[in-house]
Amino acid sequence: MAVKSRSMGFTLVELLVVIGVIAVLIAMLLPALGKARYQANMINCASNVRQFGLALQIYASENRGAVPLTFYWGDNIRRSENSVVNKRGHLLTSGAPFLPPLGDMILKTRIVPSPKPFFCPLETVPSRQFNTSVNRWPLDTANSDFILGYGTRPVVVARPIGNVMPATGYELSMPMPKLTQFKSYQAIAADVIPRNLAGAVPANQLPAVSHALKGVNVFFADSSVSFVPYKIYKDSYVNVLYPAGELPNQLNSTNDTGIWFDYDRYHR
Repeated sequence: MAVKSRSMGFTLVELLVVIGVIAVLIAMLLPALGKARYQANMINCASNVRQFGLALQIYASENRGAVPLTFYWGDNIRRSENSVVNKRGHLLTSGAPFLPPLGDMILKTRIVPSPKPFFCPLETVPSRQFNTSVNRWPLDTANSDFILGYGTRPVVVARPIGNVMPATGYELSMPMPKLTQFKSYQAIAADVIPRNLAGAVPANQLPAVSHALKGVNVFFADSSVSFVPYKIYKDSYVNVLYPAGELPNQLNSTNDTGIWFDYDRYHR
């Protein structure tokens, strides 16, 4: 009598059970993988911020200690341009494009072959990313802006030549600060651009930063990089409209309002 052999295949019920188990495992692992990816990108961002800060220090060593940190003022409204490499539409009297000190560091001294490392890998907004349709590199120095992904501390005021708009150019109201003027705990650069835009009331861009509600990486004068948690600056510079956050931060001033002073206090 022939013995009936049992099929070695899966039944439909068994297959559905396996698929269900796999789905549950994936659902459990995805948040952990996402968190790990985020942490890896934050570490990469911190490394980029360190490179950016070191580039500033190299520039200073080659320029009598002067570090390219600037706060620009135009349209009779204070606004920060502390991450602009080239400013479209405002030409110097010589006809050359307006080149802020940071642009001088990037374009003229060739400290870095490309500013690609000076962008946070977590950013998703094209205007805050490297070489996108709205932030192209290499730039056309006559017709385009280029904004770095990292910002510098605004210390020096620049005014339109003749103090009228449209301006034929800008001029610094004082020399760029020297690294020796900074105390070790003071912030120099960060992976955010709390940049004020022109308008009836300057509006900062901090809420647009992809990770600002968790924290930011900051480069300090002692050459260290620290992750500054959101709670440190959330009360003084998180509103969409807050021009005081980017007031000129003269290092010898008694004024201590703004996100950069929050960084200082965290690192003291």
